[in-house]
Amino acid sequence: MSYTTTDTSRQNGRPVELFKFTDGTTSWHYCTGDVPTYYNDDEYIPATISRTATESSQEFGKSKLTIKMPHNMALAQFLAGGYPNGPITVTLFRVHLGDDEFITHWRGRILSTSWRDIEASILCEPVFTSLQRAGLRAVYQRQCRHALYGSGCGASKASFKIDGVVDTAIENQVFSLAAGAQADNYFTGGMIKALGASRLIVAHTGNSMTLISPIPGLFGGTPLELYPGCDHTLETCSAKFSNSLNYGGQPWLPTKNPFSGDAIM
Repeated sequence: MSYTTTDTSRQNGRPVELFKFTDGTTSWHYCTGDVPTYYNDDEYIPATISRTATESSQEFGKSKLTIKMPHNMALAQFLAGGYPNGPITVTLFRVHLGDDEFITHWRGRILSTSWRDIEASILCEPVFTSLQRAGLRAVYQRQCRHALYGSGCGASKASFKIDGVVDTAIENQVFSLAAGAQADNYFTGGMIKALGASRLIVAHTGNSMTLISPIPGLFGGTPLELYPGCDHTLETCSAKFSNSLNYGGQPWLPTKNPFSGDAIM
């Protein structure tokens, strides 16, 4: 029986929705069924996940989708403070129990995430919205415009990774001897990865690191990965990362504005 026939049936329709989220080479797979569902060699695990209704409209901005899930799911934890490799794409598949015809119901990407109590709300926009946007253009500025470890930066995350273990963790403050082995602020603006979650390090002093938000379940002895941060200056790019050839800023821009009405000389 075809998907359309089953979907329009008054008594045979038993829809299951599959949600695939992709960030570079990492992906998360969830389904609304009671048992795992397999499609294209991927396993979609049962989850408490819901969405708003999809809408067909000639205005792309009205076709947004909101997906809700518990805050402790792996994807929600990643979105709480992770470093996406790029836009996180979302693909929604539908199938009916007892049927083997899958359809792609909706495609898009994550726009923003918000939290309320124990629930994460993920706002997504359709893939067609990319047609409305002008391409990004480089701008002249003194500090580097590139995202650290991104394609423009070129610095290798693997080369600068430091392995360690958690000594203790109190809310969003994590202590580790691995951090104390480096000078203060070495990891400020960098990243910590542990228990499958990533967080921005907003401050680093001695063994102490302050994260942008806590990592649930973190305790003494937990393995972690640390990545140094960058203040996007040429000095740091050269001395810390030996990467000045890829520096994306113009540090020698004149401080005098030629359009202010005063002579430059």
